[in-house]
Amino acid sequence: MKKILSIVLGVVVGFVIVFIGDATTHALSPIPANLNVANKTSIANYISSIPLYVMIIMSIFWLFSAFIGSMLAARINRSEWKNTALITGSILMAASILNLMLIPHPLWMWLVVIIGYLPVSLLAGYLIKPKLT
Repeated sequence: MKKILSIVLGVVVGFVIVFIGDATTHALSPIPANLNVANKTSIANYISSIPLYVMIIMSIFWLFSAFIGSMLAARINRSEWKNTALITGSILMAASILNLMLIPHPLWMWLVVIIGYLPVSLLAGYLIKPKLT
């Protein structure tokens, strides 16, 4: 039960961080009022018009969500820190991949998610793991 609770809390915190990142990036690059969200071409054109620095900020929020969510999960369930951190990071990574599949993003953002999430999650768990005495 402790493992499940730690993962759920880590994922929820990760989602909150992503939502903050979305709000931040939408404030920096607002969605046009006339954007047709049902049209993938319109969405792709909007995404391609977003400045690079805004996309980088969003990518940082994504990795930060995996880091903090996994760290929290590993902190709650220290005895299984590695599995807890990796499962939390995997769930957050799956959610990001779903987002990437639904909304066209540049290839480099796919690479950030695929290459970055699990190492960041593992690092977060490692930093919080129990110390050997």
